[in-house]
Amino acid sequence: NYCPPILHSGKYHNGIKPGFPTNDQITEFLDLLIKDYLPGKQLSLGLGGGEPTLHPMFPTIVERMSPFGEVSVTTNGGRGVEWWASLPKLPVTVVISLHHEFTKLEKINEISHFLVDAGVNLSFNLSCDPGNWNDAVSMYEGLDDDLKRYVQPKVLNYIGGGRGTYPYTKEQSTWIRTIQQKFVRNPNSKQRLKIFPTIIFDDGSSRPINNLAELTLNDQHLYTGWECYAGQNTFNI
Repeated sequence: NYCPPILHSGKYHNGIKPGFPTNDQITEFLDLLIKDYLPGKQLSLGLGGGEPTLHPMFPTIVERMSPFGEVSVTTNGGRGVEWWASLPKLPVTVVISLHHEFTKLEKINEISHFLVDAGVNLSFNLSCDPGNWNDAVSMYEGLDDDLKRYVQPKVLNYIGGGRGTYPYTKEQSTWIRTIQQKFVRNPNSKQRLKIFPTIIFDDGSSRPINNLAELTLNDQHLYTGWECYAGQNTFNI
């Protein structure tokens, strides 16, 4: 409910681009990546959507590309434990987006425990919509206590002309910061993530960032010395 319509209606959905890639075309694309582009490189592949786990080639893509680096997926958590357990290879990272309109927390808790025990780097995207604030907090509270540490609260921005954040009260901002400070990676992960963005400060110090949303949360997403903003279709200076 907090996303602009274009995020729900891409080129395929609007009929601008007909059809979808066939399984043969996807296989050809993966062959091309492996043969011509990946030798000597570290792969960081993120699968998103829509809901990527609905695609029949999803298990094949994860299995074929996993030997070359890190494969991650962002999902709504609609698949059950049996489906995840049937995959020939699990992604290194699974990000579950929590949506109060349809997320079934009992199911999310079940599959999350399976993924954590399997050594997957699990995290939850909790979009903190001030217009549905109580629903966002209820989603967090509905997670099992040992899963709450994997929640990454997302500060929402206006997408389009500017990049200002949605209006949050002081209490709401404090709650978001408190949850963010508790965030950790799965200590049982069988494969440590190698690729993290790094922030460099004015004094020359630097540190990796686990969650890009913390830049917005701390008002660090503006460019020093520039009057500018980034939107979905424009970059204005």
